[in-house]
Amino acid sequence: MSSNHLESLILKFLEGTISEKETAILKEWLHKSEYRKTFEAYIKQHFELQLLLQDSDKAKDYSNILASIQKGQATRKQPVIAFVLRYAAIFAGITVGALFAYYQLIDPKKHQSAQESKVTLQLQDGSIKVLEEGASGSIITAEGQKVVQQQKNVLLYADTVPHIAGPEIMAYNELTVPYGKKFELKLSDGTHVYLNSGSSLKYPVRFLVDGNREVFLDGEAYFEVEKNDGNPFVVNAQGFNTVVLGTKFNVSSYKNEYNTSTVLVEGAVRVEGNGKATEIRPGERATFENGNIAVDRVNVEKHIAWTKGQLYFVDDSFALILKELERHFDMEVQGNHKDLDSIPFTGTFETETLEDILTTFQLHSDFSYKVSENGKIVFINQLQ
Repeated sequence: MSSNHLESLILKFLEGTISEKETAILKEWLHKSEYRKTFEAYIKQHFELQLLLQDSDKAKDYSNILASIQKGQATRKQPVIAFVLRYAAIFAGITVGALFAYYQLIDPKKHQSAQESKVTLQLQDGSIKVLEEGASGSIITAEGQKVVQQQKNVLLYADTVPHIAGPEIMAYNELTVPYGKKFELKLSDGTHVYLNSGSSLKYPVRFLVDGNREVFLDGEAYFEVEKNDGNPFVVNAQGFNTVVLGTKFNVSSYKNEYNTSTVLVEGAVRVEGNGKATEIRPGERATFENGNIAVDRVNVEKHIAWTKGQLYFVDDSFALILKELERHFDMEVQGNHKDLDSIPFTGTFETETLEDILTTFQLHSDFSYKVSENGKIVFINQLQ
């Protein structure tokens, strides 16, 4: 991508005029960390400029503003300054909503509103119910139709309506679990699903008598599928399908990690993606990345430990561990720890606090950390 094309896409993004196709191109470009950091620099520069312009006459103080920015950002790469010089007058009119939009583009689940910090269920009529952990009772639509029974942290769908052969309208619900939470559900066919933090699952209220039992996953879930030879169970995770008749397996497909994987616990499954397909056996993992499927043997317990409330790390990079800690504790990591990201760590945690875990890792690597007063941000800095 040329620098001019990139600048054009960033400008459209900030203005809110970017198309879906252009957004897809920009998201693909942002998969590479070095480009993402450059984009973040553009965003930061824009907001610094915007704040300075709020109480100034744009024409009169323009040169002073640029001088101020350049003085405060002396180490910033020259293309960033050139970008600001070129588009400063336009940027001045862009609202701060672009910053939130940017975070949604990078990681839509990391920056959540107060309501989004709750487990929610979107019903087939479009209404959204907030699910209180530990509560029990019936969940109904606006018209008074009972949809599902909640028993604490489990949703129970009963297939009480007789199956009707022939065309039917499929009614879907969508369960969304934010960072720091976990939830379970039993689908109408008896399949038990454990949904991990920062995940959502879209599924039919009742499966039809004919065809596949298909659900749609964003995030991570563990499935215990009720056997049905005539109706395969399909997990669609960003175009990577896991097809089974009845078995136990884990699917991980977080959008901000740019790959999807299926780990088989027992039975057999077929995985499909980008016109390719293969079967895996218990103890194997199929990973879908960059349009290709790779299969390797893994420690199954490591990949399903989260269903038992455990954090299980075996030679995992610090960068991967921090992502899991963010989801598990509903917090955000900031700081300077790039050189630590590739260092492998091993450990199993269950009841330990975030501070306990970081203190344990400090025994093996030199870094400092500080947790914000609200407990939502941890600052990590590598010691020199």
